[in-house]
Amino acid sequence: MSNRDIGNKWEDIAEKYLKNHGYCILERNYTILSSEIDIIAEWESHIVFIEVKLRNTPWYGHPLETLTKSKRVFLYRGIRAYCMKKNIDIDLCRVDFIGLLKKEDGTGYRLWHIKWVELF
Repeated sequence: MSNRDIGNKWEDIAEKYLKNHGYCILERNYTILSSEIDIIAEWESHIVFIEVKLRNTPWYGHPLETLTKSKRVFLYRGIRAYCMKKNIDIDLCRVDFIGLLKKEDGTGYRLWHIKWVELF
């Protein structure tokens, strides 16, 4: 299984979670200006940009630790470009983070949904 296939599998889990919580999925794996936005959704009156990260083991750090400053810069660049292209008021946007960590016994995963990640 390729890294893209693995990423799609976990993004499918995140998408299902989001749909179950009232989000309408607009785009997946949207690429613009060398930035990839994992999931773009609508929730209430907001456009929500969701970054999804998986960790197979906590030995390599918690999934939340992967949102580095350089990753935030690329994400922000993509969000601004998307909003300009779609004529969306950036003040109506939000950035969420979904972290997935496989359970040590292999029976599933833990999911964290952090709403409104500050980009800077």
